[in-house]
Amino acid sequence: MNHRIPTLKALFMVALAAIALGSAACGGDDDGGGDGGATSPPAVSSPASGPGNITLSSTAISGQSGKILLVFAAPAGGGQQLARLCVPITSEDFTLSGAVMTDVPAGNDPCGDDTPETTFEEGAYDLVAGVYVGGQQTPEAETTLTVEVAGETTAELDGSALSP
Repeated sequence: MNHRIPTLKALFMVALAAIALGSAACGGDDDGGGDGGATSPPAVSSPASGPGNITLSSTAISGQSGKILLVFAAPAGGGQQLARLCVPITSEDFTLSGAVMTDVPAGNDPCGDDTPETTFEEGAYDLVAGVYVGGQQTPEAETTLTVEVAGETTAELDGSALSP
């Protein structure tokens, strides 16, 4: 039985050596990080959420100089108009850039009164954009777009759909 103690001691030492070598072969702990050489996954930022504004831009709207671009927003699937954008088209190749939708003014003039920027609850909204001759109620060209608000939201109108 006394001859087993040195043998067990030798096996224990071999096992410790094997563990140490295995650790070194797998990257070891030489960086002091204690992660066995493994790299951490990159941080993933969560998508934006919550209420926010809708900021609009467009590709070029051609041939509509002197007219008005009106955009209205309502909850997807129907409901009351919640916001509007009224912008004069000032050139033959007009591009909208970074315009924030604002509350619908009281009365019948969608371009009247300055109103505050609209804060939309998180969710889907239908935007209807049209090119109008001043005083007309029927657009000469129109396009629709559905946007999902999750925090601050940007959307781009298709200018070719608003061009003649």
